[in-house]
Amino acid sequence: MKILIIIVTWNKKKYVLDLLSSLKNISDCGYLYDILVIDNASQDGTVEAIKKQFPDAMLLVNDENLGGTGGFNTGFKFAFSQKGASYKYLWLLDNDVVVHKDALKEMVRVLDENDDVAICGSSMLQLDFPWRINELGAFVKIETGELILYRHLFEILAWQGRPLKELLSEDPRLSRFIFDIGDYIDVDYVAAASMLVRRDVALKAGLWDDFFIHFDDIDWCLRIQKMGYRVTVSTSSLIWHLSAINKVPTWEHYYDTRNNLYMIKTHGKRQYVRQVVNRQKKRAVYYGLIGKQEVSDLIIKGIRDFKQNKKGKAEIKLPSYHKAGYLYDFIVKNNIKTVLISMHVNLLATKLQPYLCKLQKRHGVKIHILTEKGSVPLYWLPMQRNVYSPQNRLLKAIYCIKRHKSYDLVIQSDYLPLIYIQFLGKYIAFANDNGISIKKTNISKNIQQLFKIINL
Repeated sequence: MKILIIIVTWNKKKYVLDLLSSLKNISDCGYLYDILVIDNASQDGTVEAIKKQFPDAMLLVNDENLGGTGGFNTGFKFAFSQKGASYKYLWLLDNDVVVHKDALKEMVRVLDENDDVAICGSSMLQLDFPWRINELGAFVKIETGELILYRHLFEILAWQGRPLKELLSEDPRLSRFIFDIGDYIDVDYVAAASMLVRRDVALKAGLWDDFFIHFDDIDWCLRIQKMGYRVTVSTSSLIWHLSAINKVPTWEHYYDTRNNLYMIKTHGKRQYVRQVVNRQKKRAVYYGLIGKQEVSDLIIKGIRDFKQNKKGKAEIKLPSYHKAGYLYDFIVKNNIKTVLISMHVNLLATKLQPYLCKLQKRHGVKIHILTEKGSVPLYWLPMQRNVYSPQNRLLKAIYCIKRHKSYDLVIQSDYLPLIYIQFLGKYIAFANDNGISIKKTNISKNIQQLFKIINL
């Protein structure tokens, strides 16, 4: 009997090569294993690189990007088609993880010792902060559709500041640092970033529902629990996954909205669906008010497509993000003289700081940093000038009315956008670690967005 390792990838050559490298060092788990990489029509040379550097890995290449759902379903079909049921377990892995040498061995131990456990997942830490836990499995609050990540952001102080390379061979037992956990924990679901499942149970449960991406693994875990099996996470099986904490809100909002509603419809009550639709509408209002109509539109589209029973991949178009230097060119070209920057914009991480300094010195652009009263201002610029907004909501509204479009440009953080700052500039920019997007402030469009949501 063997284990089949199934990896799904799309245009992440460096990450998947790092993962395959880490798999070379995994400990003996008592089973032989094969590696199967499902490539979703990557265009970055992934297939060629895998063939060259990891010739022993099996490779299946889809004609188009089928998402995580289609990718893993391709792997399931391969596993189920093998005569004689040669694979006892299937190990599902995301392409952007790195695994501890004992990750597979510890999950196998849980399944080998507990016949009623069908799925065991890994404890997930953050690739960018290797000492910080992202989740030890998770729970589903089905009446609201919320996901509760267990021990989210818990930090292992003994590992703080240590590089990932050292931790890959460290004693992986998290129970050394968290006194109230055992070898494994029963949860509602574990992410397919690292999930070990019994092949025979996977065959009975069937293929994943066509969500394209997100909530497909959650839906499957809930389905398997309904069959009478347990879903667990091993506290000694460790992986490091690219953190979602600093990902820009983009196309994922569509799939999260739509697929969350499908999950609730399948596993919850009808009234829960209505409640969550209303909750999602409020999110759409929020993004409309801060000036991100494209995200608001994605949430609306997700609700509509759910109501029309649409699944699979959707056509999504979003505004382009530019490199940090685009801000300098935009300000000079449009004769911008005054700029207001939210206190939440990290000018170093976004690489905007040198361009703003140049604008101050060469073009005399006045730049203010907006800070809430009572907060300690962060200093990003030489000779920085801070302006303070009230903490009280009513006073904030008055503040905005008085200063409506008093700045030529307002820069928001994509990670922590503020509603009221939207009304203070003629142009609004959203900055993140990967780039910047700039557009004209359009209050009438925001109001139209509200009517669109009301009529949904």
